[in-house]
Amino acid sequence: MLSMTSGPEYLVFQKLGKKLNSDILFIELLGNRIVVLNSAKAASELLEQRSALYSDRICPAVFKDPELFDWSGSTGMLGYNDVWRYHRRLMSKFLGTREITQFHRIQERQTHSLLRALMGITLNAEPFEDVKQHFLLSMASTMFELIYGYRLQNRDDPFFQGFQEILKHGMNAVMLTNFYVNIFPALACVPDWVPGAGWKRTIREWRDQKAQASVAPLEWTKAQVRAGTARPSLLGMLLEEEVTPDLSNEEMNRRLKEMGLALYAGESHS
Repeated sequence: MLSMTSGPEYLVFQKLGKKLNSDILFIELLGNRIVVLNSAKAASELLEQRSALYSDRICPAVFKDPELFDWSGSTGMLGYNDVWRYHRRLMSKFLGTREITQFHRIQERQTHSLLRALMGITLNAEPFEDVKQHFLLSMASTMFELIYGYRLQNRDDPFFQGFQEILKHGMNAVMLTNFYVNIFPALACVPDWVPGAGWKRTIREWRDQKAQASVAPLEWTKAQVRAGTARPSLLGMLLEEEVTPDLSNEEMNRRLKEMGLALYAGESHS
């Protein structure tokens, strides 16, 4: 810890790597283990050439504990295991270079809508904020239609607002300095009645909001598929093809829900 000086993390790691004459560093801070790859060569050797050994990931305590935020089932939080490979296999059916062409019309229509919106904001007092909001809504609209076949109505759309709340709460929950359970996982065992344990109630409220908001668009898509009115979408096609016959309905819904939310989080904020 004493070797960790203040400043941007990447500069601190770079300086420490030069001091130790190594491109690969292992650091343990208050129980958190960090592996730093300080060069493209080191990253390529470990993450590409030896990906079967080094593709696992650590899930933060606040996400891993089902009694807290409970987000360990998200594609981005899964370990390198059969469930993660299942997610990847289903996503690859639609996200490859050739496969994604079936959704080009959706992307073109959303691009046209964005350009029309941008042309009308030059007279506003704070044009930059409007530009940012229009880009956010455009990306969100594109992803909702690609994933669920649902077209957002406006910024107040309940599906949009619900997903934005999930992402905001998730970012707040995983910050080490916001909740010390990420540093000391044993704090999750502290009883709720102990003074100072109010943070657990806050995280559980966020968890319950996530559970409700993340399932709502999936249920909408399922209803459209049953009615025969579903627009082309990733989850809609998976439901129609019944690609998960070996899973229970509950497990299938859980995986599709997590896949949809992970795709939205990854693409709408990239």
